[in-house]
Amino acid sequence: MSPIMRRSAFEASPALRLGCSDGWLSAVQHCSCFGCSGPLTALAAPTKAYTVTMLLGRLTVAVADSATAGCVAARVGGPQGTWWLGLLLLACSTPVHLISVWTDYPLWYHLEYLLPLIPVIGLAG
Repeated sequence: MSPIMRRSAFEASPALRLGCSDGWLSAVQHCSCFGCSGPLTALAAPTKAYTVTMLLGRLTVAVADSATAGCVAARVGGPQGTWWLGLLLLACSTPVHLISVWTDYPLWYHLEYLLPLIPVIGLAG
């Protein structure tokens, strides 16, 4: 096992809780500031008819939020907390993407969201 992952998930749990909370709060703030909830997005949301620009905006917000969550997790749980948080968020996001929203978005969107989760969160800490 990697030295980074030696710390147990139990020991990293405060970092996981704060990182997840911060990621969620950060997402809400970014969406209101960057227009993720703007009129065009609101019109596209019911049918998931997002333009490429809208999808790239959503991915940009996701990367910023992931990095913010990683920074918060690092302050509480050290570098190990960030990697555990990345694993947790990937484990929670993968079923949602594969089961719930797979047909709503193009393949590239799912890959661009899921693949960088662990590195962005881990390296941000």
